[in-house]
Amino acid sequence: MVDMSAPTTTMTLSGNGPVTIHLSSTDLRSGVAHIEFTLDSTTWAEWKQDVTISSEGTHNLSYRAVDKVGNLEEAHIATMIVDHTSPVTTYAIDDSSNITLTAWDGTSGINRTYYRVDGGEWSTYAFPLPLRDAGHQLLEYYSVDNANNSESVRTLDLADIPLSKIDLTIGEVKGSYASGELVSITWSVNDPTGLVDHYDVLLDGMLVETKSKDTRIITLASLSEGDHTLVVSAVDGGGNSTKTSTPIVVSGSETGGTSPLGLPWELWMITAIVLVALVLSGLLLWRRKRE
Repeated sequence: MVDMSAPTTTMTLSGNGPVTIHLSSTDLRSGVAHIEFTLDSTTWAEWKQDVTISSEGTHNLSYRAVDKVGNLEEAHIATMIVDHTSPVTTYAIDDSSNITLTAWDGTSGINRTYYRVDGGEWSTYAFPLPLRDAGHQLLEYYSVDNANNSESVRTLDLADIPLSKIDLTIGEVKGSYASGELVSITWSVNDPTGLVDHYDVLLDGMLVETKSKDTRIITLASLSEGDHTLVVSAVDGGGNSTKTSTPIVVSGSETGGTSPLGLPWELWMITAIVLVALVLSGLLLWRRKRE
């Protein structure tokens, strides 16, 4: 029997964490001699039975088969994620009394976050919830990750949110900062709960820096020209937070402020150009008269 064809191997997976791998191979002519594999860059080894991966994270599996006349199958490469840890969902309160839910899962990622109000129907979370001033009493929420791990339902008493008792205020901010100017922002806090663990400072939605609970100033350098939004969040030990924000405007002027005559720099520059032109014209006329 002439056999010029390599075997064909298939893989099936079961579970999300742990994950069990099953390999099977067929060869219609000489038959399969054996299957071999390598997991996470280990050396090639013969496949003898199903393999279960328990450790969390991303794993890479390569596998192939050899038939009885030595035809070697081209290696298949599969990537799988093992995740058996539930996600964590936190809440944040903003200046408008809205409640934002944020879920985190460091392995497979978040699939969805669900919530319900006052024991009603469960809904998929998508936008901040304007609940605090709407007469509602109870918020329940939880998240599910992409490995189908679900966290336990969390509850929040809307009539008595501890973080809502924290008064977080950003200090005075200039109406406009010059391009290249260092921007120092301070904030104050009145925390009767003692819950504040640290501060997260975000600029335009991106985390800039985390400050200890005793540090209430940040200095920003090299801000691009335009409008920005700075958010300061007071975060408790569980990752929940109350936050406040302020706009920051960066102008295109490298000098900024006002000129020595108290005029805006743009008007001062125009005035200076006109004055220089008049002086040069006067000098030219004076030279012509002397000639």
